[in-house]
Amino acid sequence: MKKILEVKNIFKSYPAKPTPFKALNDISLNGYEGEVLGILGPNGSGKTTIIKSIASLLEYDKGQVLINGIDNLKDRKKILPYLGAVLDGNRNIYWRLTTLENIHYFSGLRGLDKNKTKKKVDEILKALMLEEIKDKEVRLLSRGMKQKVAIACSLIHNPALLLLDEPTLGLDIEISRGMEKWIKKYAKEEKKCIIVTSHDMDFIEEVCDRVIIIQKGKIIFEGNVKDIKDKYYNQKRVRITLNNRISESALNSLKEICDLKFETVDNKSTFSFKMKNIKSFHSLMGSINSHDLDLYNIHTMEDDFEDIFMDIIKH
Repeated sequence: MKKILEVKNIFKSYPAKPTPFKALNDISLNGYEGEVLGILGPNGSGKTTIIKSIASLLEYDKGQVLINGIDNLKDRKKILPYLGAVLDGNRNIYWRLTTLENIHYFSGLRGLDKNKTKKKVDEILKALMLEEIKDKEVRLLSRGMKQKVAIACSLIHNPALLLLDEPTLGLDIEISRGMEKWIKKYAKEEKKCIIVTSHDMDFIEEVCDRVIIIQKGKIIFEGNVKDIKDKYYNQKRVRITLNNRISESALNSLKEICDLKFETVDNKSTFSFKMKNIKSFHSLMGSINSHDLDLYNIHTMEDDFEDIFMDIIKH
């Protein structure tokens, strides 16, 4: 695959006392055509700083960012035709203009001829299902539709690299899932590189070919979602429900075996824990039997991607 983006050892610090705050600390990554790359991390980890550095909206202290082989700081004007970005949701479009007027406006800023881009505009409206609201003022649209209009405006010049910062933030499930399908299809069929940040783990798992997890300005993992699950998933969550309330002594006995969460609802005692190995489960069941507890049911679950992500950033 052709390399569209190359980020080489970039650093970015902000003044702070007693020492400068390192927002980015030796970050390197690549993006390829036909690929959706997800950047994950807790708040303040450096996700937006990376995106803004790639978009040349933020001048990093050290390192280099190449888009189609062009340095994004030394030759900023040259990289603009290859770059599209939606960084602040729908705040970068004009609410008093219609969908179509917004697209034509941003097309004009790019120096594109309105008559020559008609076919491209029609394709974008159809792809994002905006045809029916093309003549509506943006202020009258739902948040999800506004987000789509912002994306449409970023696509008019056919960029090789598209940056989407929290593209599903505040969207309902139906529009969010539609966004998933479009992003995957657009990257593959148009051979574009799309980089997304999101707190929606289901969205990231469904859309991204690769993910990068950053924390405190450093990359702590890079690979696909399956790689993450294979590397970090080694436990099952077990939920056990009893038909009766559990005594304090019995509960203390169970807590000595493993770290568990406990609650009582409608005279039924329920506790859940992560099973590190089968031996701990056998020990727990032995303790339940020895205290003559009436077992109602046992339910086992695998950690989902969000659970695994939270475990990674905690440790």
